[in-house]
Formats: sequence, C-alpha cells, structure tokens
Amino acid sequence: MTSDVIGPGELKLVSAWSPGRDVSGEVEEVLRANVRPEDIRRLWDATFLVYTEASQAEIRDWLAQRLREGDGVFVAAFERWSSWGRASDHRAWLLRRGH
Repeated sequence: MTSDVIGPGELKLVSAWSPGRDVSGEVEEVLRANVRPEDIRRLWDATFLVYTEASQAEIRDWLAQRLREGDGVFVAAFERWSSWGRASDHRAWLLRRGH
C-alpha cells in the first residue's frame, strides 16, 4: 500500500477512440493536466480508470477540445466493479480508492 493521500472523488472509466489515429497519448496528456497522475491508471490503449471529483461532463469537455471530427469519447462513473485478467493489475489501486 502507498502512503499517498486519497482525496475526495469518484471512480470514472474514460475511453476514447478514433478511426484513423491513435489518441491514447492525447487522452493521457489531457487527463494528466487535470487529474493527479497517481489517480490515473491506463487499462489499454485510450481507456483509463480515473479517480477525480470532476464530473463525467467535465472530463468529456476536456477531451472534446483535443479530439477531431469522427473521434469519440465515453466517460462513466461507477461504484462497483469486478475484474479478471489484466484489469486485476489495478486491484490494489482500486481498493485504496474505496472500491
């Protein structure tokens, strides 16, 4: 377990895509500009777990400024989860954030 202080927030799933380019770097850059790096976990490509007080709409708007026509983003908040496989790598991180 780490000694980092977990502030208020809610767990979000952030996923973005583009038919013609890799947007994972841009998504990570935007998230890191707005959320503490220790509160971000990449699941795969441009899909991240984020622990933040920011609303789903705020996160969408941050990303929409960088995405192009034809790209997309989906942001969901959730309180319960279950995992198997690679997502299990983030189990300790999730548990530290009350999940």
